[in-house]
Amino acid sequence: MPSGASINVDKTLVFGSDPWFGQLTLDTRRGPNAMFDFYRDNLAKYQWQEVTSVRAPTSILTFAQANRVVAISIRKATLLGAEVTITVSPRSMPSDAKPNKDEYVPAPKIQSAPLPRS
Repeated sequence: MPSGASINVDKTLVFGSDPWFGQLTLDTRRGPNAMFDFYRDNLAKYQWQEVTSVRAPTSILTFAQANRVVAISIRKATLLGAEVTITVSPRSMPSDAKPNKDEYVPAPKIQSAPLPRS
């Protein structure tokens, strides 16, 4: 999670904890290009492989692991910074494929702090 980012609880829906899945929306002070570079440069450190990426007014990055997929949408915030939506889901497998337990890499734990109430 980028430093200084806050979770937008109104747009976030996360299930489970290890591994978690769902949609996490972050509000950041950093601009869309900086956020695009941040995720592109850092996800490989956690064994995510880039599938595709498009830098545009709404940028999209897609990464995969053996058993999970993440899609990251980044767009300019209304006033300052960027809104980042991270969608994580189980990876679909052909019905005849069996997952290799040795390929599973747990997602990093999300560090969080209490959010201010509005």
